[in-house]
Amino acid sequence: MVFPSAALLQSQGIPSRSAWSYAAQLHLRMTLNAVQGLLYAGGADGSGATLPGATAKSCLDALLDRRGPWTGGLFGFDDGDPPPADLLAARLRASYWAAHALLHRGYLKRILDFNHDRRERGRPPLQSVASFLQAYPRGEAGPHETLNGAHRAVTAHVKATTAFHGLGARRFIVTNPFGLAHA
Repeated sequence: MVFPSAALLQSQGIPSRSAWSYAAQLHLRMTLNAVQGLLYAGGADGSGATLPGATAKSCLDALLDRRGPWTGGLFGFDDGDPPPADLLAARLRASYWAAHALLHRGYLKRILDFNHDRRERGRPPLQSVASFLQAYPRGEAGPHETLNGAHRAVTAHVKATTAFHGLGARRFIVTNPFGLAHA
């Protein structure tokens, strides 16, 4: 699919911020759909979730640059920035963080599955990071990588749901944090 040109949209009378926001949202969504296909090819229900491979990571490297060309130079931000005060920037930032959550949720699933398997075998779930690091099996992703990836997943979920907090009194209900958390 050819992405719309923000310049073409502007020539048709669409305001610059709206044109860039639409083009960036569409670009982000289409790229995320492709990455999701790479990560979850094993099943539409998420049962085939894998850790991000080299192909998925390379697809997202340029996409997840907060100041990349897909932002149109209008919506770039840094991790420590407060939530934006306008709706277009908030939607784009929430989508950005949702992309991070999608990329890293395989790590979070590994930790949850690991504790579930322990309980199924009659062993208590691990309660501390130190005990997790000691008990977690070595393999495709080590315990430190798994723990860091899970931390990035949780952080991304929180930031995706708080991206709208800068809208203040004009804050619209435009996201479903329960759906994001479930994903």
